[in-house]
Amino acid sequence: MKLSFHVDRFIRKVDFDLIIIFYFLFITLFGSIFFLLSFTADHGIYSNTSRISTDFTGYLDAIYFSFVTSTSLGYGDIRPLGISRIFSVIEVVLSLFIFGIAISKIFSVKQERILSELYDFSFQERITRIISGLYNFRAEIDSVIHKLNERLSGQKQLTKHEIEDQLDYIEGNLHAFTSYLIDINKILMQKEAKLQGKLSSRGIEGIRSNLSDFKVNIILDNLRNSMEKIEELITALNERKISWKTKAIVKNLETVFGLIEGVCIDCISIRHTSINETIKELRMHAGIGKR
Repeated sequence: MKLSFHVDRFIRKVDFDLIIIFYFLFITLFGSIFFLLSFTADHGIYSNTSRISTDFTGYLDAIYFSFVTSTSLGYGDIRPLGISRIFSVIEVVLSLFIFGIAISKIFSVKQERILSELYDFSFQERITRIISGLYNFRAEIDSVIHKLNERLSGQKQLTKHEIEDQLDYIEGNLHAFTSYLIDINKILMQKEAKLQGKLSSRGIEGIRSNLSDFKVNIILDNLRNSMEKIEELITALNERKISWKTKAIVKNLETVFGLIEGVCIDCISIRHTSINETIKELRMHAGIGKR
């Protein structure tokens, strides 16, 4: 398991061009060995019944034999004798490893491209889901505010059962809102890590190609609008003199405040001052102190 991990890691790191260059150097090395062995009587390579010549033509024959041997073609026009046979076997075995690495690299590159495309699609879908979720959150809160304002204009008191239903509804929406904030925090922290060079090269490319400053600003603008909608909701609740500070709602609001501040403070390069100001105002309005 450990060996396969190191092999896989090596294949991912090595460049395909380097494999090609190494292969040609490998052929040249063994060709040179065969050529030098041909200076001896019984350990060189023979063309038909005579040894190859000891000039440049003979060297080319040795390179040719090395290539034929490494690819396991074996035409038979040149054959090894003596120690050259041992080197021929070694070359064949090592060539199999080189070809295996080359084939693995080809499939690895293809796999990385497929995974990259899947990652791009997943990331875009994730961003879209977050933005849509924030929009739906504001729409849901807006419906609560609208209902409260209708009762306020009609001078009708909400029944205890209606108040409990609305508070449960608010609590559920705030809980959903926190899940979107957690996702946003993760995405923006990836953005910050990329800017500080804390991600791997593969991770950096993924974030750079997917998370532009434009998208970051869209997310942050949606957050600001959502916080303003929460403030509007609290105003409506206070005007109706509804005791809305249940344990669940307060806990969710504290979580929301903490996550929002994490988005705006931890990601130094993408601070959004207006959101920070909105949080301060909202804390004061809600009467929930910062822990």
